[in-house]
Amino acid sequence: MTIQQAKRELLDYRQDAEEIKERKDEIRVLESRLYSGCGGNLENGVIALITLKDHYVQRVNELINKRIEIEEKIACLPQPYRNVLYLYYIRNLSLIQIAARLYYEYTYVSKLHTKALELYARAYGQKIA
Repeated sequence: MTIQQAKRELLDYRQDAEEIKERKDEIRVLESRLYSGCGGNLENGVIALITLKDHYVQRVNELINKRIEIEEKIACLPQPYRNVLYLYYIRNLSLIQIAARLYYEYTYVSKLHTKALELYARAYGQKIA
């Protein structure tokens, strides 16, 4: 895995969290339409809701499994690289926020981030599907 592939995999983690939220919102909107009687034929609405929920559950399970794998990969890295990747990709903090939290200079955290990506890429040669 290259450093760019490692970075892409970790950034995908963040985007997956957003997709999970979007799926939940889609379900809520459809459910509210069904319960309020709006949105056309009730039977078609129920079918659409069941189909969407099935798709949602399947997709969320895939995303959760992928996220667990990435979290386990990060957990296997040595400190302080583990903390930097965890805080940046999992907790969604900026490098400036990480520097303040860990009492480091920003430039040092930036270097740690780069080195952490190198270690992640070297340790995990295969990209998660």
